[in-house]
Amino acid sequence: MNCWRKRRRPESACRSFPRGSMRAARNSRGRGGNRPTAIGSSRNSGRSWRRRNSRREAPMDIFETMKGRQSIRKFRKDPIPKEHILRMAEAASWAPTAGNSQNFRFIAVQDRETLARMRGIVDEIVSRVTRSETPGDKATYHNLFAFAPAAICVVGAPYESATDRTLRDKDPERYKARRFQVNPGLQGISAGITQFILAACALGYGTCWMTGPLIAKQELESALSVRYPEELLAIIALGKPDAAPPKPPRKPASEITTFR
Repeated sequence: MNCWRKRRRPESACRSFPRGSMRAARNSRGRGGNRPTAIGSSRNSGRSWRRRNSRREAPMDIFETMKGRQSIRKFRKDPIPKEHILRMAEAASWAPTAGNSQNFRFIAVQDRETLARMRGIVDEIVSRVTRSETPGDKATYHNLFAFAPAAICVVGAPYESATDRTLRDKDPERYKARRFQVNPGLQGISAGITQFILAACALGYGTCWMTGPLIAKQELESALSVRYPEELLAIIALGKPDAAPPKPPRKPASEITTFR
């Protein structure tokens, strides 16, 4: 009995379906089920594509997410489900990287003892460099990651393009400048971090992109078992915001954009 023809089936027989499921079923049948679709019907296929994409999960408009993101330095103690961190990592994995190298990974540290040990390492180096003691109960720009429910350690691998290899052999000075000033591999890792923290914002979390802890870079790499040629490049403090400071103003688009 065909439910698509109301004359052959009582109306009540279709009421058990959730709202919208009938339309979805029709679309799915048209895309490869029993009902054929017209070949070359671009108008219909365009509408179908828009319908499919409009139903995708979209917690927040991307522009609103970008505008709403800000660095958070005070976090609630709510634990973060691993599934949420994996969704953020998945968003990062789609970031553009030079040569599609995908030359980064994340170490998600949630264990309080490990976070305390990392903080101790950083505080010791800061005290040694500044010759002053770090307050034991106070978060600083170097150790606030340890006060968050999770610290996402960003580990990157070097990337060398064909252009880099050519310059290394033919023009060492230009190669050196390119590695320190352009560094395509590092740019891709930065794009991955950006997409990670935007995904975190869309899921209701706050982040702080940190390089201050890298004052103890070698010691932290040893504690996290990061081995050459990989290196620790950043730490993202992650958690539900406990307080959000006033958002600083941004330059208008017309001020940072020129057309030629």
